[in-house]
Amino acid sequence: CILVEDSLDNLRVARNLGMKTVWIARQPGKPACVDVKLSSILQIGRATWLARPQASGRPISRAPTP
Repeated sequence: CILVEDSLDNLRVARNLGMKTVWIARQPGKPACVDVKLSSILQIGRATWLARPQASGRPISRAPTP
């Protein structure tokens, strides 16, 4: 499961439930409860790696650099 949200409170809850999180915000920084930060929902394609199956049982730690 992935939660795409602009509320950090909701993202913290989602992270505690084991979900991947995408924060839509223009503020600086990226809190620990956020896997991917985007400045616009129009960039959501950059976060699709979160939905891919994990390779060889190891968790995916970062998005590929474009």
